Amino acid sequence: MASYKKSLNVLDLLAVVTELTELRGGSIIDKVYTMGDSLLLRFRKGPEKYFIIANSHRFGLTSYVLEHGAEGGVTILRQFIETRG
Repeated sequence: MASYKKSLNVLDLLAVVTELTELRGGSIIDKVYTMGDSLLLRFRKGPEKYFIIANSHRFGLTSYVLEHGAEGGVTILRQFIETRG
């Protein structure tokens, strides 16, 4: 049976920081979605859009998004971001 990680470690965080360097300088959070127990953050940097998926055992860029929606407290976060944009 496969054993899945339950949390991020220092090496995971280093990989995340390295992966997210392309979002530095001029990117903004455009939308926030929930996908099960994960958050999906959509960033804009000029015409390009980037997606970050985050939960307790994963954090990273993704370009493959199956479905998303606004549930629970994310609606409040989404409204806050949209009024600031």
